[in-house]
Amino acid sequence: MVNTNAAFLESIVTCPHCQASEAIHLEPGTTQHLFRCRSCSAILKPKSGDCCI
Repeated sequence: MVNTNAAFLESIVTCPHCQASEAIHLEPGTTQHLFRCRSCSAILKPKSGDCCI
């Protein structure tokens, strides 16, 4: 069963390679460790010392 009342957080991710931006939606308490840019296919990873992108 899907909870339709769940709140989502929106973040804007900007690719450092091609400058394309994309909104991603996350449930509270989750993190995004890797992200593939839809424009140039670069894999984005957290910066040193960061827990997520």
